Amino acid sequence: SEEGQQFLEAIKKAPYTNSQDAQRIDKYHLYAKFFIMEYIQSDSSLIVYKEQALKLLEDSSFIAQLSKIIAIDILMNNYDRIPFVWNNEGNPENILVQSDQDQVRVVCIDQFVTEIHDDTFYVKYEQSVARMISICKQAISAKRITACTKESFARLIEFFLNNMQVELTDKNLLAFCENVLNELAAVCYVIMHTSLEYLLEGQDDEVKALFVDSSAWQFVLKVAESCQTLLES
Repeated sequence: SEEGQQFLEAIKKAPYTNSQDAQRIDKYHLYAKFFIMEYIQSDSSLIVYKEQALKLLEDSSFIAQLSKIIAIDILMNNYDRIPFVWNNEGNPENILVQSDQDQVRVVCIDQFVTEIHDDTFYVKYEQSVARMISICKQAISAKRITACTKESFARLIEFFLNNMQVELTDKNLLAFCENVLNELAAVCYVIMHTSLEYLLEGQDDEVKALFVDSSAWQFVLKVAESCQTLLES
């Protein structure tokens, strides 16, 4: 593509400590290159028209499935999807929606663990998660959504408004609170009480090597322990 050619030329003109680097790039460009991704069938991402969004929200399983994704993302600190505890705009294109007659299935793509090695920043993340859990608990206990709750979930509300053209109702927000805490408790239990070897059973050795004794898995365990304590308090 024209954009690809412009990008290649810009790289070749960049300053290099080794003068042969640009020549290597130019030579590499002569060979055919293929980028292969797994195909995932879907009707759309979460960027949809209002009519479709309202239909999705009528299905109670839709919010339940999104909540499961949120719970897992919290443990991985994967901020590139739904802004539930993260102060960003989120990324609706990393969530795909599959509709089969009356059934709705949500599929997430682009999974990653964002480790936090700095203790100061980890404490801040832990505090953000703790605040979210506390707000959800209060909403569930009161069985209503207050103005303060809406303010706390401003990013989530904005995410749906910008990408799905709908404003989440109090019923929707309460459903998120209930489902996220339930899913978070469930996934924490699995992680805390199931060996990694069992979870990876049936996977290729190359896949297992990515997780066994990895710092990413240790980070997930650390967050799960913290979340479990917060949920039980």
